[in-house]
Amino acid sequence: MVYRISSAVVVNANVSHVYKLWLKFEDFPRFMTFVKSVEITGERTSHWVVEDPLRGKLEWDAVTTELDENRAIAWESAGGRARNGGRVTFAPLSDDQTEVTVSIHFEVPGGILGEVLATLSGLPQRGLERDLGDFKKYAEQTASQ
Repeated sequence: MVYRISSAVVVNANVSHVYKLWLKFEDFPRFMTFVKSVEITGERTSHWVVEDPLRGKLEWDAVTTELDENRAIAWESAGGRARNGGRVTFAPLSDDQTEVTVSIHFEVPGGILGEVLATLSGLPQRGLERDLGDFKKYAEQTASQ
C-alpha cells in the first residue's frame, strides 16, 4: 500500500540558499530526526540509512530524478526494503522568503493493517512537519552566517 504525505514551510532566506542547502543530502541528519546518514555515491545517487520507529533500521539507494535549479528536486528509491520517492519545490515569495513544499510517497509494510497504524499514529505526517520546521531553523541560521 502506498502512503502519501505533504507539507510546506516558509523559510526566511532566499531561494538560491534554500535550494543549495536541500541539495546537501549528507547534511539531512542535522534536521531530519530519523535520518541517520546519507552517503553520496554518484552524480545522482546516494545511500540512505534511516531509523524507522515502526520497522527499525532501513537502508536504500536513491536516484535523484529531477534537478531544476531553485525550483524542484525529485527522487526515487532504487532498491532496499523502503520503496519511496518524492519531490521538493521551492517558490520564492520575496527576495528573502521561500516556500518549501515536500511531497513524499512510500510503501507501508503490513498491508491494510500497516496503513491503518500509519494513519492512526499520524507519525509520518507529524514527522515531516517537524523535520520541515527543523529545516527552516537550519536554513535561517545558515543564511545569517
